[in-house]
Amino acid sequence: MILSENKLLEMLPFPDDFLEELTKAHKNMVNFIPSKQPYEFYHGSGYVFVGGGIYTWYSLLNIQIMRSIGSVLPIEVIIPTDEEYEEEPCEELLPKFNAKCVRLSTVFGSESMDLLEVGGYQYKALALIASSFDNTFLIDADSFSVLNPDLLFESEVYKKNGMITWPDYWRRTTSPKYYEVANITVEQKQVRHLNDLQPPKPIKCNSAEECDEEFKNNVNYHDRSGSIPEWSTESGQFLVRKSTHFDVLMLALYYNLDGPKGYYPLLSQSSAGEGDKETFVAAATYYGKSFYQVARQCYSIGRWQRPSGFWDQTTIIQGDPITDYEAFNDLMNHKDSKSKAKTSTKDDKKDSETDTETTGEYNYKEDFKTKIEAGSNKPMFHHIHHPKLNPYKMWSSDVTQDIEGNKIRILGDFYVKGEIDLETKLFELFKENLCDILQRERGKAQFKAFEGEDRYYLCKFLNEHLDFLKKSY
Repeated sequence: MILSENKLLEMLPFPDDFLEELTKAHKNMVNFIPSKQPYEFYHGSGYVFVGGGIYTWYSLLNIQIMRSIGSVLPIEVIIPTDEEYEEEPCEELLPKFNAKCVRLSTVFGSESMDLLEVGGYQYKALALIASSFDNTFLIDADSFSVLNPDLLFESEVYKKNGMITWPDYWRRTTSPKYYEVANITVEQKQVRHLNDLQPPKPIKCNSAEECDEEFKNNVNYHDRSGSIPEWSTESGQFLVRKSTHFDVLMLALYYNLDGPKGYYPLLSQSSAGEGDKETFVAAATYYGKSFYQVARQCYSIGRWQRPSGFWDQTTIIQGDPITDYEAFNDLMNHKDSKSKAKTSTKDDKKDSETDTETTGEYNYKEDFKTKIEAGSNKPMFHHIHHPKLNPYKMWSSDVTQDIEGNKIRILGDFYVKGEIDLETKLFELFKENLCDILQRERGKAQFKAFEGEDRYYLCKFLNEHLDFLKKSY
């Protein structure tokens, strides 16, 4: 499908007064954003999770998984409100894993937090600013590493770009009106095809009017120079260097604070997953700051509910940026060398006859997508969005059984597991954190989210399911 300028303009109308007001506000905001981070406020490298409520429990699980695969960098769990701060997890459990809780009110002040009407996705942008790290890796509490992510901080792809993002399932649907609001010029020049930086042959027009018609109706808007590249972005994982991208984070914070009634619809136009996820790449594009979005598309795993044939998707798989970057560069260099060879030997009939790949009709799937997937096949994150890893709800809802009552793996039977069998490890942590009597007596599992729950039958369920998982690995 061609998502051209006119096609995107048809998706969601925006009132003129809304756009005028937002344009003025955007101009005023960027005039006040500093280009550099506050002196000596941020330092070092580490991870950030947004906790609070059940998300403090998810964060603990995630941290335990990370430590089990070799991660050693410090971790901060941002607590959105003082009411969500829990003494035992924050002061006894997390420090054992070189992690600590950070209350937003201690960074921004209670009065400032009271003035902000924020929630949900918006806390992630605040968490990035509140964390103490220069090199900051923000990870959703339910997005679990299966390869040690510490390696990314020293990788070529990060050192060169200073910002790494991961793709979502969908095409980018940012409205052309956003670019008008942000005063970004999108040229009538095609510089890529989706996320392939070597697009098909240039468009030729006989007149300015013909070009205008062609670009507005028959060229993907986000293939054009000045626009945010395809695909849309999934913000379950986000690595950024504040010393080079602080202005990006401040602008993204503004986009999120004015998100639900402003920039979220402008950047996504009510498409799937609308929220904070597009704000970071939009801000980077505004400032012309580099970033690398993993080229290999994410994909899903789950399980089949037989005999009904119902597919139950559980997890988004996101790739390793290091191998992805290598595969991407190899492919781009190969294409570039073939293009130069074709140009230098265009009068040589023998050479041109053997160069069918570059002279044939462009095919995104064959020329780019399939080759990237072949070279970039290492998963790094399993973003488990369903079911949420509340062991009590998992037990009561029978998610570990099919419709006939047979035990099944939540993440399915066939997938690339990375360095660990993630599902078995998670259930081992459920048992360790909630059922071990000695640890419970030491107060290891005191979470407000589980107050009043009966552990006896839960632990019986966990022991039985762990037996199944270990036998089915």
